[in-house]
Amino acid sequence: MKSEQEIREKLTVLRSELADWEKHSDPQLVDIIRAMRQERVNALEWALGELNDW
Repeated sequence: MKSEQEIREKLTVLRSELADWEKHSDPQLVDIIRAMRQERVNALEWALGELNDW
């Protein structure tokens, strides 16, 4: 299981990657990538919440 710090670092990377894609990509592609990244962010935020509940 990942530590809270590892999850927070991954969230930061995902958000940064998404911001880069939004600046340089086709709008339709951005929407697809945003949805895919958001799913990963949601999963990591859920995992972080589970860790905090321990």
